[in-house]
Amino acid sequence: MLFGRLILVNIRNLILILLATISVAKAELGHEPLLNQIFCDYEHYYQPKGIFQRTLGLGVGGMMANSAIDPNFRDDWQHNIRGDFTDKVSIVTNDYSKVATYPVAVPIYLISMWISTQNFQHDGASILEKWANHSLRTLVVGAPEQLFFAHLLGGGRPQTGSPEWHFFEYHRAVSGHAFYGAIPLLNLAKQTTNPLIKTSAYALSILPGLARINNDKHYLSQVWLGWWLAFNATQIVWRNDIVSKKPQLYTINLSPLDNGIFLGMESKF
Repeated sequence: MLFGRLILVNIRNLILILLATISVAKAELGHEPLLNQIFCDYEHYYQPKGIFQRTLGLGVGGMMANSAIDPNFRDDWQHNIRGDFTDKVSIVTNDYSKVATYPVAVPIYLISMWISTQNFQHDGASILEKWANHSLRTLVVGAPEQLFFAHLLGGGRPQTGSPEWHFFEYHRAVSGHAFYGAIPLLNLAKQTTNPLIKTSAYALSILPGLARINNDKHYLSQVWLGWWLAFNATQIVWRNDIVSKKPQLYTINLSPLDNGIFLGMESKF
């Protein structure tokens, strides 16, 4: 019963995200409606290349979860690495991760896009708009899989269960903190050309997951899967940036006729 409620609550939240995105976000990047960009992202996200990349990541995660790697890494971290410094860093990182989760992050992304379009009117997108646009699209395209695999694979927390995959036994097989916390930083890394900022952003993107390991809330495989799904979704969204700037595929036109008006849909290729 509890498991079913968790699924329904998360599905409801994801639907609310999509509805809010459609109804509230009027911002455009490259003069292309946001909804069209999201549809394009989904189309490419589930093409063979993207599926293959995520399958490789799942294979690595499965190897760690169903072997001695996860419990050994947990023991080494808790006994040899964890200390006052890692605990303090984890506190700060966990606070950041809460902001990066969808109930808070989605409004931040939408507001950032709106502010940008109101204050930076020009032919190209501002840095803020581009970052918010891509971060939101990364979240929307990747979150359903994060939710799906977290429940499907059945891995448990270190305190409550083993990392081994037993379908639907637990619902912690993919770290949500690692997934959501990595999205803003990965998109920052993709956006900048400064080597120092790019390297720092990539390095910081793994901290939300490491904080969960430090606090003994997730195994290494669960953190890896969360980060990998975020990384893959980010790559696909940015790869589709040029594609998303194409004109709309379908437009509705009104054409005058001798005996009335013709309403039709025109397809563009």
